[in-house]
Amino acid sequence: MNRSMRRHYRDAGLLWLFVPANMIHVAEAWFSGFPLWFGQIVGRTLPGSAFLLINGVTLVLLIATIRAATRAEQNGWMAVAIAAFALLDITEHAASAALTQSYTPGLVSGVVLYLPLGALVTTRAFDQAPRAQVLRGIIASILVAVVVLIVTLLSTQTWDRPQSPRRVMTGSTVAARRAGMSPAATDTASITSVATMNVVTSKAPIP
Repeated sequence: MNRSMRRHYRDAGLLWLFVPANMIHVAEAWFSGFPLWFGQIVGRTLPGSAFLLINGVTLVLLIATIRAATRAEQNGWMAVAIAAFALLDITEHAASAALTQSYTPGLVSGVVLYLPLGALVTTRAFDQAPRAQVLRGIIASILVAVVVLIVTLLSTQTWDRPQSPRRVMTGSTVAARRAGMSPAATDTASITSVATMNVVTSKAPIP
């Protein structure tokens, strides 16, 4: 590889750094509880298996995209898409952290890894690539980000929050509690009262 290519936006050595960066980013998000955090934000549970599957597919697509981008100049827009997607990702993390005023799972690796890599590739692309390539890459990254978000939302499940059980209080229950009886004795009194009424009703003569 010549010296000029090493400083190119499609430099293989540069683009392949996105693979370990992605793995570190996903690992941070996983171990810091991204599925639970996401569930609290949208009010729906994101299963851990869905999180791992989505990011596994994303990693495979990332590798395939890097291979294509480094092999042909006409695929340069793919390099721009990779960089722009990384910048969109860290922007989403930063915005979420600002809105919730709390740590967003994946924020640290996004700032340390995604931000410099994405900024470097994008800056080089604006200097070296045709504007059509750059624009195509940015549009592609936005579309991919939207698709990933939609798939993530569709992968969530209804979050059934545990409901506290409510005790149905009959008139005898209220009277018993006022008399200072325990909850168990109150329940027993209620059941006995209902059973007695059923027996009396069954024995009553039919007019």
